[in-house]
Amino acid sequence: MGILIIVGCLLIGILLIGLSIYRFVKEIKEKDSKKDKWTVVAQNILGLFSDPLHHSTF
Repeated sequence: MGILIIVGCLLIGILLIGLSIYRFVKEIKEKDSKKDKWTVVAQNILGLFSDPLHHSTF
């Protein structure tokens, strides 16, 4: 039973990470210039470290 819970949590974690990466790549592809793309990267990095508990990934 415990193994099923652990596997379920791992699958949910992998799914959430995959969705987060998908959104990040999609947002970068929408930008035209290199400067805008690097701005998106910088905003995402700052978002990770500024408020990791309250930052929504969706």
